[in-house]
Amino acid sequence: MTIYHACILGFLVFMLCILGVNLVYFRRLRPADSRETYRHMSVLIPARNEAGNIEHTVRSLLRQNHPHFEIIVLDDGSSDGTGERACEVAGGDPRFRLMAGSEPPQGWTGKNWACHLLAGAARGDILLFTDADTTYCEDALRKIDAALRNFRVDVLSLVPSQRMETFWKRVFMPMLQFVPMTILPTPLVTLTRFRVFTMANGQCLAFTRKAYQTIGGHETVCGAIVEDVWLARAAKRAHFRVRVMAGEDTVECRMYDSLGGIVRGFSKNIFPGFRYSLVMLAAVVLFNISTQVAPYGFLLAGPDAPWFPLVVAQVGVLTSMRAILAVKFRQPLMSIFLHPVAVTLLVSIALRSAWQALFGAGSEWKGRRYTPPHRGPVFPWSRRRV
Repeated sequence: MTIYHACILGFLVFMLCILGVNLVYFRRLRPADSRETYRHMSVLIPARNEAGNIEHTVRSLLRQNHPHFEIIVLDDGSSDGTGERACEVAGGDPRFRLMAGSEPPQGWTGKNWACHLLAGAARGDILLFTDADTTYCEDALRKIDAALRNFRVDVLSLVPSQRMETFWKRVFMPMLQFVPMTILPTPLVTLTRFRVFTMANGQCLAFTRKAYQTIGGHETVCGAIVEDVWLARAAKRAHFRVRVMAGEDTVECRMYDSLGGIVRGFSKNIFPGFRYSLVMLAAVVLFNISTQVAPYGFLLAGPDAPWFPLVVAQVGVLTSMRAILAVKFRQPLMSIFLHPVAVTLLVSIALRSAWQALFGAGSEWKGRRYTPPHRGPVFPWSRRRV
C-alpha cells in the first residue's frame, strides 16, 4: 500500500507541476492599445430556446467599443421567442442581424449546422463563435482582435468565468477549469503540432477567416458533438496556430439552471469527447477515482496506518490545486472542500453518458436527439480526417 500511495502522490505532484506551468503561460488578455488597427469582426451566435439569456448576451455585445463589428444571431427553431427578444434588445441597431435557422441536414448536429449558416452570412475578417448564454466586458472584442494579432495565432479560445448561482453549480462548475489546467500543459497547444495537445472552448472561439475557410469550417465536423476541440485539431493539422487564454475577466457564461441541467448537458458531451471509446473512458474514470476521491476515504484509516502521511500529502496537494484555481478563476471557496463530491458527480455523468450512447436512445438536448455514429478509422461525423 505504501508504494501505491507514493505513486498516487507522484501523479498529483505532476498535476501540480502542470498547473504551475499553465499559471505562467495561461495569460489573461491585455487591454487593447487604442492605436491598434482593428479588423472587421463577426460575432456569431446560434440560439435555440435562449430567451432567458439572449438579452444579456446581445446587450453586452452592443456595448463593445470595437470600431468594426457585426452581431448575427441565428434563431434555431426556438419556441420561446428567442429571436423576437434579441431583436427587441437590439432596437434596430444596424450592427445587429437576425437569421432564421432551418432543420439540419442528415449527418449534421443542430449547433454545427447553425454555425455553418452563420459563417456563410458573416462579413468579418474574424469570426467569433459564442454561445447565447455569455456576456462580455465592453472591450472584449478589441482584446480578442489584438490577441490574435499580437500572439500571431489563427485560432483563439477563451476559458470564461462561470456564473454559479446554485449549490450544485458551485460544486461542479469549477471542474471546467480544474480538469484542463491540471491535465493539459497549455503551452503545447500552441507550440507543438501534436493534435493530442489540443484544447478549445466553444463558448468563445475565434478564427481568422483564412483559417476557418481553409479547414472547411463546421462542415469538417458536421456531426461532432464536441465540435470545438475537433475544429481546433483540424486547424493544427492544417498548420495554423491555436492558443487558449484565460478569459475570466473578459467573458462570463451562465450554463444550466439546475443539477438536472448539468447532468443532461454534460451527458451529451463526455462520451463523444472520448470518441465513444470505452477503454479511454474506463481509464479516465479509474484515474479520477484513485487520485481524487480515494485519498479522502483513506484518511479514515487514521494516523496509525504506515502510509497515512502519504495520504495527508495527497489531500494537501489536491486542496492546494483547488485553492489556487479558486483564486485564479474566482470560484466559491466551498468548492475547494467539496472536490471529491464534484469528481464523483463528474464520474457518474461520464458513466451515464456512455450508457445513453451504448444502451439507450442517445442524448437528447433541446428537442433533438443525438445517437452515436458507427466507429471507424476516420471520424464518422467528419468529411475529413481531423
